[in-house]
Amino acid sequence: MTLSTEFLADFKRFFVGNMSKIGKQYKKRSTGEVKWASGLIKDACKYDNGITTIDQALTAHLSKRITMGSYPYYQLNDIWCCYYSRTDIDNHDFSKPIEEIKKSTIDLSKRILEDYREYYKIEPNNSLRCFTGMGADVWTKFKKGTPLSRAWDLKIDMEKRLKEKFNIIVEIFPKQNTNTIGDFGNCCKLPLSINRKNGQFCEILDNFDLSKQGLGYEIPEWIPKFIEPSGTHPHAPALTRTEVFQPTEIKDECLEFFLKQILPCLRAIAEGKSITHNCEGDNGHQMNMKLFAALYYLGASDDIIIKAFSRQPDHNPEKCLKIIQKLKKSFKPKYATSVNLCKNIKERGFCLYDNCRKN
Repeated sequence: MTLSTEFLADFKRFFVGNMSKIGKQYKKRSTGEVKWASGLIKDACKYDNGITTIDQALTAHLSKRITMGSYPYYQLNDIWCCYYSRTDIDNHDFSKPIEEIKKSTIDLSKRILEDYREYYKIEPNNSLRCFTGMGADVWTKFKKGTPLSRAWDLKIDMEKRLKEKFNIIVEIFPKQNTNTIGDFGNCCKLPLSINRKNGQFCEILDNFDLSKQGLGYEIPEWIPKFIEPSGTHPHAPALTRTEVFQPTEIKDECLEFFLKQILPCLRAIAEGKSITHNCEGDNGHQMNMKLFAALYYLGASDDIIIKAFSRQPDHNPEKCLKIIQKLKKSFKPKYATSVNLCKNIKERGFCLYDNCRKN
C-alpha cells in the first residue's frame, strides 16, 4: 500500500474523532506485557521522536511503526459528540488457532454488517468491517455533529438487536454516555496496523474504498431514546446530594440492564446473595473493585454503581461515591477485561460455578 497524502486524509476522515488525543498500543520490553498509553498526542507518543501531531501519528501507524487508537468523542459548540460506532467481535480464547478465530469472527461480522445496513438503513459507504488481529469489528461513521447521547441510544438498540437476532453480547462503542474534558473514555484500535499482542496485521475487509466514503450516518428518529434515572443524562441537571444517596430513586430496570451483562459471581454481590464485608484478607475489597470495573466498563453511571453495592451490610453511599470517583481517574479497560478474571475470582472463593461464561 502506498501511503499518499490523499489516503492519509481519507483514513482520518473515517476513523479519527478526537484530533488531539490518541491511544498507543505497545509491548513493554522488560516483561513483554501489552499496554496502552493514552492522552494528548505528545504524551502518548513521548518515546517516539518527532510525533506531535495527528498526521504524524497516523503516518507512523500506517507505516506499522506504532499501533494507534482513536477516541470517538469530540466537542462541537460545547456539546459532546460521537464520531463513530464500533461493534467489537473479538475472541479472547488464545488456545484456538488464529485462522479458526479469524474465520468465525469475520463470518459473523459479515452477517452483522449486512443486518445493520438492512435494519438501520446504513449506507454501505458509511459502514465497514475490519480484522482486528483477535477477531473482527464493524464500524459505522456518524454524520458530523451527532450528539453522544444519540450515539448511546443507537448502541443500546444495537445491543438489543444483536441479542435478539444473533443471541450474542459483545462490546459496542461508545462505552460512555457522558464525558468530561478530563476524561478520555475508551479508545478504539485502528486498522491497517499490527496488533502488538500477537503480531497479526489488522486489515480493512471487503476492499472498502475510503476515498468513496460517505458524509456519515444520521441516526433516525425512530431509534428510541435511552431513559436514564434523573440527573445521569449528559444534558440533564446534576443530581442533588440527597438524590445521589437515595438508591430507591434508581429504576430497577436500569440496574438490571447492566447486571445481565456481567459475570454471575459479580451480579450476586449486587443482588445481596454474596457478601464482601469482613472477608479474609483483601478478597472482599478486590471483588468490590471488580464489580465496579465491570459496571463502569459497560458505561454505568455513578448512581447505578452505588445502587449495585446497596445490598452489602457495610454500604455507605457517600463513601461509595468518593471511592467511585477515585477509581474512575485511574481506570483502565484491562481491569474489566482481564483474561485471568475468572481465575482470580475462583481463587478468592467467590466463584459460583465452573464455566459460568456459557450460562
